[in-house]
Amino acid sequence: MQIRNRTFFISDNVSDHYRRRFAKEILLRSGKLAAAPDDHADYVIYDAGKSMKENHSHSCIKITVNEMVSIFDCTPRTVSDGFCVTAGVLVKWIPEESQGHFLTIPSGVIRIASDAFRPVYPCQDAVFRKAMKKVQRIIFPKTLEVIEQDAFRGFADLETIRLREGIRELGGFRGCRRLDSVVIPKSCTKIGDYAFSGCRLLSHLQWSGNITEIGKNAFAGTGLPEFTSWDSLEKIRDNAFSKCGALSEVFLQGNAPECGRNAFRNSGIQKLTVDLDSCVLGSHCFAGCDGLDEINVRRGKISIFPDTFPSSVIKNALEKLKDEKCAPAEYDMWTGMIRKYGRTFFEQLPPVQYFEYAELCAGIAGIRDYLPDVNRAAEKEAALRLKWLIRNLGLNPNVLKYFKQGKLYYSYMTAGGFMGSVDTITYEPLYVQIVREAERLFGIHVYHAVETYGFGRELILLYVEQDFREWEYSRPESSVLMAYVYNFEFSEGEFGYVELDSFMGALYRIG
Repeated sequence: MQIRNRTFFISDNVSDHYRRRFAKEILLRSGKLAAAPDDHADYVIYDAGKSMKENHSHSCIKITVNEMVSIFDCTPRTVSDGFCVTAGVLVKWIPEESQGHFLTIPSGVIRIASDAFRPVYPCQDAVFRKAMKKVQRIIFPKTLEVIEQDAFRGFADLETIRLREGIRELGGFRGCRRLDSVVIPKSCTKIGDYAFSGCRLLSHLQWSGNITEIGKNAFAGTGLPEFTSWDSLEKIRDNAFSKCGALSEVFLQGNAPECGRNAFRNSGIQKLTVDLDSCVLGSHCFAGCDGLDEINVRRGKISIFPDTFPSSVIKNALEKLKDEKCAPAEYDMWTGMIRKYGRTFFEQLPPVQYFEYAELCAGIAGIRDYLPDVNRAAEKEAALRLKWLIRNLGLNPNVLKYFKQGKLYYSYMTAGGFMGSVDTITYEPLYVQIVREAERLFGIHVYHAVETYGFGRELILLYVEQDFREWEYSRPESSVLMAYVYNFEFSEGEFGYVELDSFMGALYRIG
């Protein structure tokens, strides 16, 4: 009978002695225990010499105490130097019997289970944490082939690991924050998910040229300074090198490595070199890499998504396309993406870039006589400014939500100035008339209004200018904003600066 991954229920008619023994043996062999008769169980252990009260409605195998003892005796677990090994699998660590600052994994271990260094009982948490904190070095045997995900998670003071030839799949060191260098044996072909995630001091890594796959989040948040791929590498999974602030250079070479979503997101990359036959750079692969100012595509068919690179990189690329300064392989990469996504790509550009490069992109995509949509661009610019007001001045987020639905909202104070509110401007027909007249006369695009009585009754209109070249310079950067202020006493308005603050999600004038 296989105990690993099976669930057992120990009947009430089993003596306390056998109950404790069976529970310990099952957990040490990576089995599970059912807490109540109604829980799912693969096996029910009972004493044939006593009556059994529980009636299990679900189908399961019933096994006697004597049979269970025989099973344990026939398939003994090996315990040596604080480790429990079953059929070559290290299933449990016994910290009370371990070696202090050094852990030497016993010879004969083929696989280290993901929960091998987790407590059997909750009451052991403190003992495990204390023992883990002591460990600074781990030596692995030649027989070891697989370290499962998160096997050594929690060894925060681990400084050194000694891996030997024979290991095929490497994982399990997430959060080992003091680990600074690792030599990966040539026998290793896969880096597992979260293998070294959060090892922030890891800056020296000797790769195996036989690795075919780097798992999800494998090196996220590490201190690696550079990365160069190799011929056998086929896949770099999602977030594999995300948030690596020290990672300044990436060199993709070899055959056809596929980089997953967010593979290098928010890393400190300054230079990217691509020299291979073909490659897919996934969605948001280099998003957030705002320091990336040099891309050198030497050769290969490179497939990218509209959001593979940050907006600053896209802007530089479009400028080079406009000036015809792109190298052939890089030109094919960008134009291939533009042809594939067409309007989906260039109509999502930031407003100013949209006006500058929409016609260029439309020409590359084969869309004839394309004219930029001014109103669409102004709405996107207005949405950007509303986000700023929400983030920095505390404007109610619903204003942006409804603006995207085509509704204009305004802020006002009510209850004698003790309550801030926002509401659709259509409730005040006079306000709608003032907005429409201002938009018609001055060509502006109003995205929010503020009713105020501080300087007499006024309606403050926050707007986007008609000239898109002014947008970069007129975006709000402080509580002082350019606005059109309509004064009801004089029945006229003028442009000027106002200072705003918020209360309960509504804006009001303070200067």
